[in-house]
Amino acid sequence: MTIGIWILGDQLWQEQAALQSVDPSVRPSTPVILIEAWRHVQERPYHRQKLVLVWSAMRHFAEELRQNGWAVSYETGEAFEQPLQQWIKQHQITELRVMQPNDRPFAKYLQSLQLPCALNIVPNNHFLWTATEFADWQPDGKIC
Repeated sequence: MTIGIWILGDQLWQEQAALQSVDPSVRPSTPVILIEAWRHVQERPYHRQKLVLVWSAMRHFAEELRQNGWAVSYETGEAFEQPLQQWIKQHQITELRVMQPNDRPFAKYLQSLQLPCALNIVPNNHFLWTATEFADWQPDGKIC
């Protein structure tokens, strides 16, 4: 079984949940991918400077991961699917782990992907509470 980690552009943190879900003893052999996708940024109103900032941060984070012993691939493409599918095939990934996106449309998009492996959405740890903990505390979602 080969686990692969897909890191999204707003999840650039060494302690993010998908990375932390991997046993430290197998981290050097765990494939990690970051992807720049043109179609994604064309579908959403991204400011050019923000896009340059995000993609630059992704490249720097990929290098930081490499320096910390991770096997990182940094891909660009028209869309996410082609580089992701090729990477999964190349590394014989049987389980793809992705930290739960903050962006609900992207979370829905993840669920629609036709992948040749299991998709494991790891709970997001960027917040003090998980979405489930917040919903238990405030069932109607209103803070006021």
